[in-house]
Amino acid sequence: MSTRKRVLIVDNHPLVRHGLCQAIASTADMVVCGQEGSWHKALEIVLTTRPDLIVLDLNLEDGNGWGGGFFSVKMLEKSSAG
Repeated sequence: MSTRKRVLIVDNHPLVRHGLCQAIASTADMVVCGQEGSWHKALEIVLTTRPDLIVLDLNLEDGNGWGGGFFSVKMLEKSSAG
């Protein structure tokens, strides 16, 4: 039996987050481990839940999604290194 992939959804539109959660809930191999509307709030979820996948809006009100994505990868790498 395979482990379900944990997905974090980061989008500033509640309707988009809701739709993505519903779509992911209908799959057998993924589970939503968190959702947030701002990048700064989502960063805490990234560090505590260590998702396998982040669905990231590239145009967030509190930062650029591209930069947030790269930052989260670096933070996870540092926390894994000890």
